[in-house]
Amino acid sequence: MNIKKEFMIVFGILLLLIFIGFIGNIKELITGEASTIGIITNELEDNEYLLYVNEGQWIEEKFVKLLSVSESGEIIIDVSNNIASISDKIIINNGLQIRKSAANENFAVLEIIKVKQDGIECKDSDGGYNIVVKGNCVDDYYEMGVEDFCDGEYLKEYSCKYDDYVEKFHCMKDIVKCNQCIDGRCLSNIKAY
Repeated sequence: MNIKKEFMIVFGILLLLIFIGFIGNIKELITGEASTIGIITNELEDNEYLLYVNEGQWIEEKFVKLLSVSESGEIIIDVSNNIASISDKIIINNGLQIRKSAANENFAVLEIIKVKQDGIECKDSDGGYNIVVKGNCVDDYYEMGVEDFCDGEYLKEYSCKYDDYVEKFHCMKDIVKCNQCIDGRCLSNIKAY
């Protein structure tokens, strides 16, 4: 009878511990967040990085910090003090090609590759697509560089982007309508075209 009583006590303690563990992880079980993070960290590809909001890490000699993720999935990052927005496009910021792989309100998985083509890097002095700072973009085609400039109320913004036609990164132009465009930069109320 003593063995049966001891067995029941041990069995009861084990059930209690399992129940406490289940209750402790109920949030993760309900939201699925823990399993999602576990899957993502186990399946990261080469050049993919898991970043949490307000945390950063050194990647390719640049400090990359995730500032926020909006409800629509837009990501705001800081790459060595150059702030950029990523939606569904590939961007170049501060010498890094960055693409969003996955995101939720707490974290993002980004594919990040250092950009270098044929011995000449594509470089943009304003850190990439930056319409409030005048920049100069240099690549194989524009060895002396091409500056951002105003054409009336439109800004011609040059930044390093991937060109499917020639299958490489180089300086490409975006046209942005500004309420006020002065000296190669928008001063207020911007609207991309």
